[in-house]
Amino acid sequence: MGRKQDSAHENSNPNPDAAALKHLSVIRPLLLALVMAAGCSHDPARSSAVKASPIEAPQGDASLAPGPCPEPLESLESGSCLAMPEDATAETPVIVYLHGMTSSPEMARISAGILGQASVANGIAMLAPLGAKGNCRWKPEVVEYWCWPGDVDQGEGVDRFLDVLDTDLRLVQRRLGQAHPIRPVLVGYSNGGFMAMRLVSRSAAPYSSLVIVHAGEPRAYSYPASPLPTLLRTATGDAWHFPTMEKLRDALAARDWPITWSVREGEHRFTESDAEAIVDFLSR
Repeated sequence: MGRKQDSAHENSNPNPDAAALKHLSVIRPLLLALVMAAGCSHDPARSSAVKASPIEAPQGDASLAPGPCPEPLESLESGSCLAMPEDATAETPVIVYLHGMTSSPEMARISAGILGQASVANGIAMLAPLGAKGNCRWKPEVVEYWCWPGDVDQGEGVDRFLDVLDTDLRLVQRRLGQAHPIRPVLVGYSNGGFMAMRLVSRSAAPYSSLVIVHAGEPRAYSYPASPLPTLLRTATGDAWHFPTMEKLRDALAARDWPITWSVREGEHRFTESDAEAIVDFLSR
């Protein structure tokens, strides 16, 4: 993928949502996993960042390494998870899913598992990279969490991620037997949604369409000149993100983006209903 310098800061919510507790039966090895890590958002214009040099993902400490991806997801050498339909072909569409802020990789992979199962059941492959520990710098209490680069001085972190994503997508391309580079559907949930907007603000060309789930308008970003087909998924009970998603909808509509606006009841967490809405959007 091509590189462009970021034009502005990531924008996110300064108040991380509390983790939701819910029985998740969708992933067999996590049958009794109850904690869904809520994605966090941060707006540098509204909060003070932690004053520190750019923080990179920890290295050399095996205790901090992410464990294997839960079934039916496949673990890649990069730390990403891959869900591949059994009958995948060169025509199989591919989702790249960016999780929300989380206290552990295992919690990020719960939502990836929800979307992965819905994807493969509908003939779609899903690649779920993992954010880095230390990217959440906007509040001291979340600095040890895992998320995506949010500040303007974390551009090198974005470049490192894109290098990993390039490698992963080349692997998926070979597995599918595709002759040309994959143009995936870019899906971002919460903090991952703001990261998705950061990526398309650099260049929309590498992606076929865009899905933003429970995130919002990155106010300082420039928008790509070429609009992408976009699904905006939001929840009426998501007190902070619902209004920001409305602002994002209005900003994209003013730029003549082809938008699908999808609303459900409930709170911020990523649900099976969200996964179904994404798959339905891609099936149209």
